[in-house]
Amino acid sequence: MAAAGARPMAWVVDVEKTLSEADASVEVSRWQRHCIYRVPACIKDLRPKAYKPQVVSLGPFHHGDPELVSMEEHKRRGLRHLLHRANKPLEAFAAAVEEVADELASAYLDLGAEWREGDGRERFIVLDKIDNDDGTRSKARNRLRGTRGKARRPELIL
Repeated sequence: MAAAGARPMAWVVDVEKTLSEADASVEVSRWQRHCIYRVPACIKDLRPKAYKPQVVSLGPFHHGDPELVSMEEHKRRGLRHLLHRANKPLEAFAAAVEEVADELASAYLDLGAEWREGDGRERFIVLDKIDNDDGTRSKARNRLRGTRGKARRPELIL
């Protein structure tokens, strides 16, 4: 550390200048939207198994992984139970999620175009789950139930 009254190191001055020039509102808006990220390859390569689902894929990033396909039948069974418990048709869930689909898609950083357009967008809506962790998903759930409070614990995972 520099003694009191000593000049700061050049790199400290450079970093402080960069931080002061950064547009905080742009940074905040970019990171507020996203809450689901891809693990960078440089980290994933250290322990690949640690960053790959071992049992079930949720959402678009790991959908279709051949090693996880055996769980698809169980996910469909879970969906049937959800629809039965909720006493609502799948179309009602899809319509509720469609209302907030753009917000759901923007939660993913680097979500590919194949999930944002056409049939992929529809599949994304069905793939993404409804749960209590995210306000956007809660909005969809509450629209479906016609409530404003927290619902019990439905999940839509296909």
